[in-house]
Amino acid sequence: MDVVSADQAKPPTSFATFPPDLLPEIWLFAIGRRQRELANPGPAPRAYYTHWHELRKFMSVCKHWREVVFATPALWREVMFGGGVARSVTEKMLRRSGQMSFNLVLCYRAQAGFDASLLEPQVYRVRSLEIEVQDGYLPFNKVREGTYDAPLLEELKVVNMTFLFPVDHPIPLVGPAFQLPRLRTLDFTGMAFDTLSSYFRPTITSLDIKVPPTTLGPSIPAFLRALSEMPLLECLGTNRVFSDHINSDSQCVEAKLPNLWQMIMFEDEVTSAELLEHMTIPASLFLSPGNFYRVANTSRGLDGAELEDSHSRLLLVILAKLNGQGIIGTVPTPTSLGIRLQSWSFTLEVGDDASAPEPFFSHSIGLSQTSGLRVGMNDLLDLICTSGPQSLISGIHTLRLHWGDREDSRTSYPYTFIADMQALFSNLETLQLDGGDAMFRNVTTAHAACSTDPALQKPFPKLQNFILKNIDLSTGMDSLYVMAYDRAKTGTPLSRLELSYDPETKVNRVQESDYHLDLLRCVVGVLETSDLEP
Repeated sequence: MDVVSADQAKPPTSFATFPPDLLPEIWLFAIGRRQRELANPGPAPRAYYTHWHELRKFMSVCKHWREVVFATPALWREVMFGGGVARSVTEKMLRRSGQMSFNLVLCYRAQAGFDASLLEPQVYRVRSLEIEVQDGYLPFNKVREGTYDAPLLEELKVVNMTFLFPVDHPIPLVGPAFQLPRLRTLDFTGMAFDTLSSYFRPTITSLDIKVPPTTLGPSIPAFLRALSEMPLLECLGTNRVFSDHINSDSQCVEAKLPNLWQMIMFEDEVTSAELLEHMTIPASLFLSPGNFYRVANTSRGLDGAELEDSHSRLLLVILAKLNGQGIIGTVPTPTSLGIRLQSWSFTLEVGDDASAPEPFFSHSIGLSQTSGLRVGMNDLLDLICTSGPQSLISGIHTLRLHWGDREDSRTSYPYTFIADMQALFSNLETLQLDGGDAMFRNVTTAHAACSTDPALQKPFPKLQNFILKNIDLSTGMDSLYVMAYDRAKTGTPLSRLELSYDPETKVNRVQESDYHLDLLRCVVGVLETSDLEP
């Protein structure tokens, strides 16, 4: 192995040999990466503090690096005023940033007064403005409305945290009367809609509104009108924007948003349905997990029929969208439909490939939490069959139904209900029941009725695969055999019958002899069993 002697070794390259114009680029890249790393585990730390914490590390390396920092305006573009930062420090930041655009964080706190005169002459070069009116800032310390132009402003974020005194605060420094031609991003928390909407522009690409003060939120028609004037909008977020008291009779306009790729809503089912119904959006919004997210809740004050059907309208609107109504582009043709019923919500799963590990669309919808009002699987299926888009339903080849603990497994369905289902799901080839004892009994009963009355149409004539999971077959094996035998005799045999049990649930375990399974093997193409105890 070669050995390098001490006199052959070269000293490390001096920091001073780095080109002065390259150092700031390296530092800014490292600072940006550090900010992203800190943002991943949880709430992002304030960019201001991260920026200066990292920059101080570079300044402490050597005298040369420190001199480069002081001589580079691009490194002084993170400016903060208030919030514990001394006025003299803010003055240094503004001076060292030269004439470059900068990002400004402005904090209002409970204090006798707030003098922003230092910033007013510099508003013209603000690129990003973040304003916090912190909890404890009393109404009599009113924030003054902005009167200055900010032609370089691209991002505006305002957080009003005066929850003990939920009053409307104007937005300081930047006046709403100016054109603001570069404004792209708006993020408001705790602001009245009339105030924040004065900053809406056709150039907006990202809009996020959270929790306006009580009674100061918008009506749905007013919000839709505002959206219709933002054709470039790409990201939309709302969080309890629409107050309970608002039930405007104004006509809703259609908001066409051809560039929208992300929509996050924390609104009740009724409000969400009305918004979606009057929005024309790209098909791609439904095709990427996480791009369309809406928390399942029914927190808005509803009563009477509106409460009982709080889930209905949203379900039908989503099905209409998946069927191409109010959609820009093409949605994959749905061929599989799944409903997973939970305690107080259900999840709708729609796919275009039954063998795919995940559906291309999945969404949870809250169900009413009123005492005595219970929405079961039969209610959801009845709603889909009677009011859903028939062209979508008739194209479904795979139907997967999962029962949680919401519906009594002894609930019975009339034959007419099964008949209505089979009439609409006319091309159904695979039926999977997970925990639906009542549905299983009624499917087999409907087949038995057809075998004795030729006038009745056989349920699901194209059915090939019948999958039963966690079904109590202790008294149902005979009826299952009659169903399979009758289908085989009439020329529509089951290609595959699957009986399975989840051992972790410890319920509905099948306890049957090999005799019943041998009978079934004679009348179906393939019989698959798992975790069955003979």
